[in-house]
Amino acid sequence: MPSSIHSTLDVPDARSVPTSGDSKVGLVEQLGVEPYLDVRAETVSCPVGNPMYLDSSFSLADIHVVFQALRRKIDRRVIAPVFLMCLFSFIDRANVANARIAGMEKDLQMTGIYDFNLLVTSFYIGYLVTEIPGNYLCKIFGPSRFLPCITLLFGIFSVANAFAKTFGQMMGLRFILGVCESALIPGSVYYMSRWYRKDELAVRIASFSGLIQARPFGMVHSWRLIFFAEGFITISVSIMAWFVMTASPETATWLSADEKELAVNRVKSENVGATTLIDKASKRLYLQGMFNKTAIVCALLNTCNNLTGQGQVFFLPSIVKSIYPHRSVVSLQLFTVPPHAVGICWTLGVAYLSYRTRRRAIYIVICSSVMLMAYIMFIATLNAKVRYAACFLIGAVHANAVMILSWTAINTTSETARAGALALNVLFANLGGVAAGWTFIAKFGQRQIPGNVMNLCTSAILIGTSGGLWWWQAKENYRRDEKASLDGKEGLSKHREGVDDALLGQTHPDFRFFH
Repeated sequence: MPSSIHSTLDVPDARSVPTSGDSKVGLVEQLGVEPYLDVRAETVSCPVGNPMYLDSSFSLADIHVVFQALRRKIDRRVIAPVFLMCLFSFIDRANVANARIAGMEKDLQMTGIYDFNLLVTSFYIGYLVTEIPGNYLCKIFGPSRFLPCITLLFGIFSVANAFAKTFGQMMGLRFILGVCESALIPGSVYYMSRWYRKDELAVRIASFSGLIQARPFGMVHSWRLIFFAEGFITISVSIMAWFVMTASPETATWLSADEKELAVNRVKSENVGATTLIDKASKRLYLQGMFNKTAIVCALLNTCNNLTGQGQVFFLPSIVKSIYPHRSVVSLQLFTVPPHAVGICWTLGVAYLSYRTRRRAIYIVICSSVMLMAYIMFIATLNAKVRYAACFLIGAVHANAVMILSWTAINTTSETARAGALALNVLFANLGGVAAGWTFIAKFGQRQIPGNVMNLCTSAILIGTSGGLWWWQAKENYRRDEKASLDGKEGLSKHREGVDDALLGQTHPDFRFFH
């Protein structure tokens, strides 16, 4: 192993790593594709990507060890600020549910039967209005600067929630919060896609989105203090993120020159037709990422999934109150913690299995089936223990969210297209959020039949639609393999003649869908 890489990454000597077939299995697991070593060209090439250039003295075992060490180094610097920004922004968004049972409705004189539903909806209206342009601005200004700025604004307006005196003021503040947060989730996934290969991405998304479910509920009595304290923490996190986030591997001062080159090329190697890791902002590529079959279907999947997910976020305290109506406010808030803890297990466990098997669709089908069972339980009985048990099964919705986001991101071929695909995905997810605000209405009582039936139906749609996209992608990959074997290299060259490979996107003959 070249000494410069060995010293900067602090990896064990390659001679201690097996160089038999076992090392190749490890490399295949890391690359996500079957590689072959071309010593003369000094590359590791992949059938569906660009060559990844490495020194010819590297063995397969060396590459496996170096990749592991490089990923650990990137994890330590990239995940933490993204996790903290998303965590506290999510807390600030969701705390309206706990503020509700802590007396907010009484203090703001929210006497209308639909007032709380309108309050939830106002957040998503702001989200929807700015989602797509917001993510395009993230691409232009760069996520390492744009994301801390919008997190700072989110924290400021969250603190302002604590000083709202009327229902109208709170409605306006929730709308502004939606505007500020709209680009955070797609921007965070887009940012991480600069650093991680496609099969690594789902685990990293889960590392912050899963742990977000462990938000510290149940410790604050005053609804105003809830907003003030956690909004102030969000402001502090945004300032920290401004100073610690790194724009890309190419500008990372904490990577050596060798590490930078390897970090760039290992990600770029999966982007069919790409010549650079970070391409110029292009409306054509942005729209190309948004309007293709996979992006559109995944966006529809996230609409259905987020209807359930945000319904749980905003109404779980109320659902628990309907199950245990005589408990205190603090007790009710504490009852919401175990279902969220199980949600962490769902998210991290499914993400790990996805990484090991390089599959996403099958886990969406499984998790959606679990959600289906949960809503059957809600509809079928009023037994408190059965209904509370169903709250734990609904935690599978958070694993679904990770799988759908990663399924969207990995089926793009350029950074700009990925930004567009993620923007569309989260935009449609928040259409589900708007609907979620109206799934549980007080007048329907404890059974909440309309809301539970709606969630039952969306779970069934998730099963059928994800299975359909899975089947189509597998069929399309088979068709492309057959065409490639018939056309040969000459046919592929003619197909690309006079065309910029980077603009072909999913139509590139070397592109294969990941499912």
